[in-house]
Amino acid sequence: MKQRENSPVTLIDSLLISVDNNRAVGNYEAALKDYTRLNSGFDQVFSNDIQAQINHGLGQLYFKQKNYEKAIEFFTLNMKMNPEEEKWLVPEAYFQAGRCMLRLGRKQEAMENFEKAEDIDYDYDFKKSLDIKIKNEVTKFE
Repeated sequence: MKQRENSPVTLIDSLLISVDNNRAVGNYEAALKDYTRLNSGFDQVFSNDIQAQINHGLGQLYFKQKNYEKAIEFFTLNMKMNPEEEKWLVPEAYFQAGRCMLRLGRKQEAMENFEKAEDIDYDYDFKKSLDIKIKNEVTKFE
């Protein structure tokens, strides 16, 4: 957090904020346009932290649209990443992919992803809430 306090908001930061806001209020078309701009409109390679945020957001966007296979594609990208600051996005990717798999009737795969999410030994703020989210998700499909 201190890192953000000491540096100005960049164009990338503002696009990430805009796209998250559009996705949150259901303006999926605008969100997808901003994600596309982020993924293809810049001549730079993003850090793992930024790319993980983009992948997570796209996965969430497709999840909200019930395009679970497409969502899984983006969550899977994060499973292979090693973000420096946003470490929580890795176990969250396993959880989100598991959610998608439950909705596709792939319960065994979902449970494997939930176990992987719980087994990741990162020190991050959302670990306890992730455990609760997993239990709640499994309960919905029992």
